[in-house]
Amino acid sequence: MKPRHSQSTEEIKRLIKSKIDPVNTKIGIRTFKSLKNGNFLDAADSKEEIETVSSQIGNICVDQAEINLQKGRKPRLIIYNLPDAVTLENPEDIMLAQNTDLKLPKRDIKTKFIFKTKRNTRNLLVELNAQTRRQMVQNKLKLEWMICSIEDYVSVNRCVKCSRYNHWHTECKSE
Repeated sequence: MKPRHSQSTEEIKRLIKSKIDPVNTKIGIRTFKSLKNGNFLDAADSKEEIETVSSQIGNICVDQAEINLQKGRKPRLIIYNLPDAVTLENPEDIMLAQNTDLKLPKRDIKTKFIFKTKRNTRNLLVELNAQTRRQMVQNKLKLEWMICSIEDYVSVNRCVKCSRYNHWHTECKSE
């Protein structure tokens, strides 16, 4: 949540705490604190609780604050040693046909890109939901004539200007 006007974050925080009763609305708020940049962090345990709290805060602070819900990212996996016959268009069909023991749901795997390593091996990056990820990480994947290993793909944003994390040089505020 981001304050819009000249009211301090503490004033808006007091207003919200006085107007919303978590006991009567049956919501569990994990944290409610002010951040350094003047925004608020409000965290709850479930998606329904977050939507309830944000709608109530939106009703109370219509002109004082702007509410932004954070969207969760889908997990990404990297599949190593991809056979040459697998392209960007067909990996889901091959995975479903050859790995029936995994019971993967259809239309759940989204291919992002294929890249080569220094040793000329091809790797595939896929995006999927959390449940499918759990099924795939515990097993090896059969693709064509190869058994491919799978790992989580984690990318870290690092600024080349200040060497800090979670932003790019185009968004950097340091000198």
